[in-house]
Amino acid sequence: LAALLVDEGTLLLRKLLERELNRMNPPSLRQQLQNHRNYLCGLRPRYFNADQRNTLYPHPSRGGVPDSPHGFDISLLELLLKELCRNAPHRGPRDRLRRYRNN
Repeated sequence: LAALLVDEGTLLLRKLLERELNRMNPPSLRQQLQNHRNYLCGLRPRYFNADQRNTLYPHPSRGGVPDSPHGFDISLLELLLKELCRNAPHRGPRDRLRRYRNN
């Protein structure tokens, strides 16, 4: 049951993020990540860990900043919704999803 919730939840969060990105100016994940790089990388490691940082900002030899949220895990999608989107559907405590996912 938990795997189903995480899988479907990941798909749902990806769709929400894509919808919110289309409303932004410019409507590009890559551009939004570049514009918010200092802010995101300044978050405490507890909220934005090294693996997530490497996913969003890989070495240029590995393709550079992604322009699609496909392949992002549910924690990273939640973080991006909360930090990049003003109208995120859920802006509650950060640890809620992480605690549920890790139990």
